[in-house]
Amino acid sequence: MARSGDDSRILTPGERSPAGRAARAYAWTLLHVRWLVVPAWIVAAVSAVHFLPSLQQAQSGALGSLVPTNAPALKAEERDYHLFDLPLLSRVEVVQRNPRGLSAEAQARVIERAVSVDTRAAHGDDEVAGAVPVTNTLGLFPGSRERSTTAVTYLYFKPDATLEQQWTAAHRYLRGTTRQDAVVGVTGAAPARLEQTNRITRALPWIEAATVLMIALVVGLYYRSVGAPLTTLAAAALAYVISTRVVAWFGERIHVTLPNELEPVLVVLLLGIVTDYSVFFLSGMRDRLRRGDRRAEAIRWTTATFSPIILVAGLTVAAGTAALLVARLDFLRAFGPGLAFTVLVALAVAITFVPAVLGIFGRAVFWPRRLPAARAATEDVGSRPDRQSRSYRVRVARWATARPVAAVLVIACVIGLGSACSIHILEKAAV
Repeated sequence: MARSGDDSRILTPGERSPAGRAARAYAWTLLHVRWLVVPAWIVAAVSAVHFLPSLQQAQSGALGSLVPTNAPALKAEERDYHLFDLPLLSRVEVVQRNPRGLSAEAQARVIERAVSVDTRAAHGDDEVAGAVPVTNTLGLFPGSRERSTTAVTYLYFKPDATLEQQWTAAHRYLRGTTRQDAVVGVTGAAPARLEQTNRITRALPWIEAATVLMIALVVGLYYRSVGAPLTTLAAAALAYVISTRVVAWFGERIHVTLPNELEPVLVVLLLGIVTDYSVFFLSGMRDRLRRGDRRAEAIRWTTATFSPIILVAGLTVAAGTAALLVARLDFLRAFGPGLAFTVLVALAVAITFVPAVLGIFGRAVFWPRRLPAARAATEDVGSRPDRQSRSYRVRVARWATARPVAAVLVIACVIGLGSACSIHILEKAAV
């Protein structure tokens, strides 16, 4: 038997976990069904891909998701559309400009194109509900400092037109223009929103790849093994595939439009949670194997000890993200169920898949690092004390969890949060 550094408790191979009876029963059950758990998660991921919608299919770039549905501006816009059969707010504009001046022919074509669109719209033959050209001809436009140099055509669309449809229709509107028309391009709130979405979509694979490489590097160097980062990334991949599909499916069921900005936040949250929870199991398994436990004993102790901690932590995070459902903005409210489901799926994968993999592969997960072979429970394993427990991390942990220090830290956090809430409430009251 051996003492673990500064720990006064005697640690022996095969000792029973300090966790409760339910946790030990869960660990025992998971160990015996580990060969079913791993393929079950793989089948679940494949089924999600085949039978559930993707996150992109459930997302929307609608500008209305950025403001409350009961906002006075939206109410007024909706009322205007019902009264006049034409929205009075344009989010797409076509800009033409020539500093040396637009020719009379070019300005005439601006009017002709708009009239043509309005004619087709009157018969319901075009996606554009209307086009209104505005020029600074003869400097008649208020505030104009130039004459006959610029033409801005405001395009109006029906409320159900998507951003992609508006962008396509706007560029179709420009067909037939010539160099003399001096077209600068398409601008407005809708094209800007679409461009933001496209940039996020293009950058996301690079962010995901960089994050995965960083996780593989950090976890691999810390455990000096190949299997540890592979286990972590496999769990993250399963959680990502399943959670994104479940979130999209649930969003369709409750008729919640998911914002395009959801996926980057979801990826960061998921990778962080799965990595964090996997490290708990990996460290516990490694420490038990170091102390001479057999594979089954090590995984039972690790699962029983850390599963309750991880379960409480995961449920707390899920409840915190679900609290976004009470936000006033639809944009923020849409994040609530998506992030909560992501946390729950990541939690389920972490407390089942990761221990099952460790139970199957045991010491092979930490290859090429060699861990001591299993020893009998009565064999002395105290020849080499656990030096890790004497590290600065243990000293910092002991200092932070001492009652006087812990009390000061808790009080400081409560005061800080209370001050922030008070400032926010005062600002709202002032507004």
